[in-house]
Amino acid sequence: MKLKYIFSIAITLLMFYSITFSQILLPNEQGQNVQLYNKSYALIVGEVHYNNGWPALRGVQKDIDAVRQALEKQGFIVFTVIDADHKQIDATYRDFINKYGMDPENRLIFYFAGHGHTIKTSYGEEMGYIVPIDAANPNVDKASFLSYAMTMQQIEVYAKQIQAKHALFLFDACFSGSIFAITRAIPENISYKTGKPVRQFISSGSAEETVPDESVFRQQLVSGLDGEADINKDGFITGTELGEFLTEKVINYSRNNQHPQYGKIRNPHLDKGDFVFLSSNTKTNITQNQTQDIASRGVADSRNPVLDLPKKSELPWQDEYQDMQSIFAKVALRTSGGYFLCADDKIGGKILADRESVGGLEIFYVIPTGDHKIALKTLKGKYISVADNIESIKANKDSIGQTEIFEVVDLDENKIALKGGNGKYITAIRGGEHEVSANRDKILEWEVFEMLKLRRAWLKSFNGYFISAVNGGGDKIVVNGQKQEKNENFEFVKVNKNKIALKSNNGSFLSIDKGVANASGRGVGSNEIFEYIELENNKFALKANNGKYLTAVGGGGFGLKADADQIGDWQKFELVPDTPRK
Repeated sequence: MKLKYIFSIAITLLMFYSITFSQILLPNEQGQNVQLYNKSYALIVGEVHYNNGWPALRGVQKDIDAVRQALEKQGFIVFTVIDADHKQIDATYRDFINKYGMDPENRLIFYFAGHGHTIKTSYGEEMGYIVPIDAANPNVDKASFLSYAMTMQQIEVYAKQIQAKHALFLFDACFSGSIFAITRAIPENISYKTGKPVRQFISSGSAEETVPDESVFRQQLVSGLDGEADINKDGFITGTELGEFLTEKVINYSRNNQHPQYGKIRNPHLDKGDFVFLSSNTKTNITQNQTQDIASRGVADSRNPVLDLPKKSELPWQDEYQDMQSIFAKVALRTSGGYFLCADDKIGGKILADRESVGGLEIFYVIPTGDHKIALKTLKGKYISVADNIESIKANKDSIGQTEIFEVVDLDENKIALKGGNGKYITAIRGGEHEVSANRDKILEWEVFEMLKLRRAWLKSFNGYFISAVNGGGDKIVVNGQKQEKNENFEFVKVNKNKIALKSNNGSFLSIDKGVANASGRGVGSNEIFEYIELENNKFALKANNGKYLTAVGGGGFGLKADADQIGDWQKFELVPDTPRK
């Protein structure tokens, strides 16, 4: 097998950024230059795959990666959480504040990308909410929405619990709320007042507005942090300048469809200061001697290593995993010795390489996180993690952070290697029959895994019969299969974000002709395309091009037609995955 050899590159530039751009010097009341911050931390929460009535936000994947890179350039240690439910988002905020927000000399950033919503209360005030992935659509189930969504008043509680001098909350979500005073003023010159405490807020829009999936707010935020928001050209970007910049630019580039809001908390003890970044004007003036001095210290942030991999803008297969995850995100990982990786929940989710066939414990969801990286989630909802300073890997985390993200190295065919957050490659010692660890510096045979996409399945009707392609395809379709055999086996082919085609064993496609199903389609045209509707308990329905739902006549045992206007028992099918063996 031909491998792509990976060569290390220098990390001096990252060291330079991480140390220098967090060392912001400002004059105090006596005119002496003092360091404004001790350390800088950022928490990014991105909600992509909503599952309770809200549309998915695929563009958030790209947004959070771009924001992470912009903040890392500013010297922040960045933690990323993707697809947090209502319990996880609350726990994430609390843990982050407790760990990094208690030092008065730190600065913190909170960035949320997802849906926002506003509800008008009975007493006339507008209440703003950020929406986790499991919150219901309030137009369908308002009580459930209120139980799961997070109010801006809760954000205010978090803001007051923080002991760090400066905290900035950025919301790429639209809502209204009253926890901060809207600011509309020309930014003042930076001064010693900047060292006073502050809690600042910037949202990408107001009530009744919608954040586009291609975020204008994110684009302008990154440009602003790179120096464009330095309105008075003094070499610093304050939170006030950033808010003013984003308001002007987002309104302009969204063609007046989005109106960002920014301001400070309504608290006399926390509204005097201003958050501070360095702008590119300052960065370009750092001398060669400073760079050499920083490099000579040998200090780097191990949480954010520079990648030693030639990057692609996207994984070549990334879009395949984004939608219809119950089909297209499921994979099994096979070692060089032919064994499958398994998350053994009897021993704390420890990852082993000792299984000769694939069942529930050997199936993982691929969650793309951008920048040639993924997370892996078990069917029980636990993410595989490489714990800090521990080489073994386990599936024991409830959300995605730095230790749950793996860099993908593409090899030949469906072969990959995975690098953990500790900078080490995942290895199955001797090709299997042992624990899986993250402790290798280079890719050899034991570090190579075959990623098997689990996209073949049997489709079981309401009364237990399987959909069957007579003669394996090229003929009629019936729903009378009693065993999981080759004529009853179909491959799901993704057409777009919510539509599929079904390929029979001999390569022909399930097709609808005058409302009746057959397996004579030789390509994917309009008659071979179906909208995929995911239901509960591993069931789904398919809507044909004629606008009718596929129906197993009699619930099974007869033909297959596209003639139903609604989904009932006869229109529901169970997905029985076809899993490989050693």
